[in-house]
Amino acid sequence: MKSWLSRFTAKADQPKPAEDKTRAEVAALITQGQQLEDEGSAAQALACYRQALALAPRSVSALINQGNACMLLDDLPAAIASYREAISIEPDNAWAWLNLGNTLLASKATLASGKQPVIAETEAAYRQALRLKPDWAEAWFGLGCALEETKAIEEACAAYRRALALEPAHPNAAFNLHDLLAQQLVAKKEMAAARALLLQCLEQHPENRRVRGALVNVERDSGQGEASLARLRQLVQEDPADFPVHTVLLFALNFLIDITPQELFEAHRRFGDLMQQRIAALPLPPRARDPQRRLRIGYVSPDFHNHPVAVFIIPVLRAHDRSQVEVYCYSSYKGSDDITVTIRSLSDHWREAVSLGDAALAQQVQADGIDLLIDLTGHTTDSRMGLFAMKPAPVQMTWLGYLGTTGLSRIDYRISDAHADPVGASEHLHTETLLRLPHSQWCYEPQVPMPAATPLPYLSRGSWTFGSYNNFTKLNPQAFATWAAVLKRFPGSRLKLFAILNEDVGQWVRAGFAREGITSDRIQCIGRVPIGEYFGSASEVDIALDSFPYSGGTTTCDTLMMGLPVATIAGARTISRSSLSLLSNLGLSDWIAESAQALPDLLQRQLADPARLASLRGELPGRLRHSPLMDAPQFTRDLEQLYRQGWQRWCADKS
Repeated sequence: MKSWLSRFTAKADQPKPAEDKTRAEVAALITQGQQLEDEGSAAQALACYRQALALAPRSVSALINQGNACMLLDDLPAAIASYREAISIEPDNAWAWLNLGNTLLASKATLASGKQPVIAETEAAYRQALRLKPDWAEAWFGLGCALEETKAIEEACAAYRRALALEPAHPNAAFNLHDLLAQQLVAKKEMAAARALLLQCLEQHPENRRVRGALVNVERDSGQGEASLARLRQLVQEDPADFPVHTVLLFALNFLIDITPQELFEAHRRFGDLMQQRIAALPLPPRARDPQRRLRIGYVSPDFHNHPVAVFIIPVLRAHDRSQVEVYCYSSYKGSDDITVTIRSLSDHWREAVSLGDAALAQQVQADGIDLLIDLTGHTTDSRMGLFAMKPAPVQMTWLGYLGTTGLSRIDYRISDAHADPVGASEHLHTETLLRLPHSQWCYEPQVPMPAATPLPYLSRGSWTFGSYNNFTKLNPQAFATWAAVLKRFPGSRLKLFAILNEDVGQWVRAGFAREGITSDRIQCIGRVPIGEYFGSASEVDIALDSFPYSGGTTTCDTLMMGLPVATIAGARTISRSSLSLLSNLGLSDWIAESAQALPDLLQRQLADPARLASLRGELPGRLRHSPLMDAPQFTRDLEQLYRQGWQRWCADKS
């Protein structure tokens, strides 16, 4: 929830006389533009600045203000170009250097020239501003942000301290300093100290939402989920239109065990209504309503890298029928790795979207002539719901990254399956129309070589070892109670929990089991491990236990590929039925408990025959490979049919 650098859009001095136009005309246009900016009409302001530049192309003031308007409109590349042009005319203009640094920092993209990191130019821009105005707190603050990006932590802290010495009430400098120090403590897994540091900052700046947002993360990541959620609710209550925070709350609500499906839907619907009140839909450029033509598909995601989304989108990108679809990928990921390179190579067109705000990205989508725009993120990290609220494409769908409604009626469809969303059971819980794939909403392809299935550990150990592979944020006291009942049913059994972030979370987990009468020697908490060690851990685990109410997706596929059966609990919500969908596609419905209370009895039946389990363990990887879950060509044909269906409905709708 860490915010971008605050936008400091400085107003430059009045322009110098233009040789071929009067000073008064240019000054009047700039003044008018600034007034329009102050009224929130950045697009109209931009038009004024462009008129001024038509009269005086070398007006530095008009160029700076043009850049400011572009930044307000989230068109960061245009803003950067405008500031650079101003600097080329007047190299000693401190405002131009500062605003260039701010905009480059907000973009954090890669320059086309030589592929050099933008951050190097960002730091240089701030240092030039400070050369011209050495006691400028805002420039010291920006320099700290740039240094933080380069991991020059001590220098960044020094820059923030210098900004605070010049302007003690600077809230952003105070937050960044404390947040940076807190991050260092978190990296050392000193969660209590990190929380104390942020609370100290909050005492000095009690209304600072960024400090409170950082506390949400630290409290969540130290096993204080209730405190984190309460703080998050308060932030949204104070400002429901703070959409980045609001979307974090919606995601967090999915983890609650006592929220009803209707309550969850209403929370999303309120968000969607508010966002669509604040953000107008764009007029669609004219296009032929040809139901059979080749379609331009746009996938939007910040997760085109080593992320769970990749194992499901890569096989689809590879299997798309290029005679039917042309694929565009809009990536909001701030870096690049091997997976990014793979996804980019599988795209017909790749668009770097990290430096584009929602408005600028919507313009790019329309310029590309996208027919169907597909959201792969929902309300998870770095959501682009603002883009979809603008509805830049005729047909919009959401799939894969978020198993539930987005709350936006401008997203026309959500793609699911009949296991996760049984017909007639959840239509009323969506603002979108549900489209169901015939088998599963998942198409899995692990991105690393998989080890062979290992023998059942029970056969050599004589006691059962259960494993939980889901993220610790999916754990809760009810899961502890249910799994404790399982451990009590099998004397001598143990539970290994993976992805336990730090010792604070480990203490919370062990305390939860202790309340249920399970001693800590039967609970093993394991932190994040390398991918090879993760998949190799199956040699020590007999059975995987699925989290609830937030069920597994990627982890369920992974553990099945390891040869581990997964015991899940059927829930009423879509998010509670993802593992149910996967198991149903593998003929493993007998591993689905109807309730938490039924789980120990189910496991007692399944574990009664270790020889059968040992055989199943060897069969599972092959069963998965030959199932609809890994049949990428057929899955993609089915997906394309849904895309075509949505497009044909739009073509037939003449309203």
